[in-house]
Amino acid sequence: MKTNFLKSYLQYFLLLIVALVAVSCDKEKDEPEPEPVSDPTPRTVLVYLLANNSLGDSGFDYKDLMEMEAAKGDLGRSRWVVYYEQNDGTIKLVELQSTGWKLLKTYENDIKSTSSERMSNVIRDTKAMAPAEKYGLVLWSHASGWVVDNKGEDVEPVALNDVMPLSFGDDRGSTMNVATLRRVLKDEGFDYIYTDCCNMATIEVVYELRDVARYFIGSALELPADGMPYNQNLKLLAAAEPDLIGAARNTYNYYVERNRTDDWCAISVIDLAEIEELASLTLGIYKSIPTYSSSFVPQKLDLNNPCRFYDFKQFVDFITEGTDLGYPWNQQLEKAVMYQATTPRFDRLTIKYHCGLATNIITPTNPAYFYGYDHTEWYREVAKYQPKPSSN
Repeated sequence: MKTNFLKSYLQYFLLLIVALVAVSCDKEKDEPEPEPVSDPTPRTVLVYLLANNSLGDSGFDYKDLMEMEAAKGDLGRSRWVVYYEQNDGTIKLVELQSTGWKLLKTYENDIKSTSSERMSNVIRDTKAMAPAEKYGLVLWSHASGWVVDNKGEDVEPVALNDVMPLSFGDDRGSTMNVATLRRVLKDEGFDYIYTDCCNMATIEVVYELRDVARYFIGSALELPADGMPYNQNLKLLAAAEPDLIGAARNTYNYYVERNRTDDWCAISVIDLAEIEELASLTLGIYKSIPTYSSSFVPQKLDLNNPCRFYDFKQFVDFITEGTDLGYPWNQQLEKAVMYQATTPRFDRLTIKYHCGLATNIITPTNPAYFYGYDHTEWYREVAKYQPKPSSN
């Protein structure tokens, strides 16, 4: 998300924060395990909202919390829980109810919200306090897709260029690698993950997360700082049978209809059950085609230099041209990408190709060790066989 927001909602949320602070709650280390509620609801959605960064400094967390509250009447029997780290480091677990926000728990900030320990504890607390038959997860913060972070738990320090890596989350500079995210979320029973943050709809990310949920929603581009319209999407995401395509379409239409000169949006809904087969077909293509013409001009989905995100389909279509390898791959891509949409421009880039998934393309000027790409599971199992541009 990018930041440039006028804090027109500040007075409202100062009152909200005062109300939350006024409710007493023991600190995380001293309090007993929360007592479970005996009657599970159809669905609980956990929003993991990390605003201890420039997004919180600019008030985007306030805006989205107000959008959520505006839709509190749409919850039905489902529950909407927010792990909320404010930009001053205050951390609370709150629930949206018909009367407004209810404080469930407070947390000390001695553990980073981007650590596996904290996220695991929050998931455990949410399930104990708001048990449900089904669970959904919304990830809210800065993000940068597969890009490996020197501060992560799963990798040794790697050679990076001058672009600051993020992966998911930003807790005053502390971030979470996608490999860590996978380890935390595996076997937790989320049936979808909505990433309300930048650059998460990449083959590298969804391959890493292919076995932690059934569906994945995200953007291959940077996502504007306003994020999704929660007042429109809360009902769709909280339903026992969520309308994920409807939520993605709402997000896309929000920016198209607003039509500001600095607006753009790309959004995808991915069936993670189809990613393993897409990876297998990709591996077969990469092993069958050693080189491709250096005349190829890839569709950039990223303004960094070197670029980290290109359109996946455009690349595969180019290298398979004149072979019979592209047809089954494209059929499988259509199964994997249930919905995708993009505006024709992103900042100063024209978007001519957008299949709903981005990928990194390894070249002599963008070697595999840049941004720690060679530490990703996708690289180790598939992309290290990626064909090379010819010298002709």
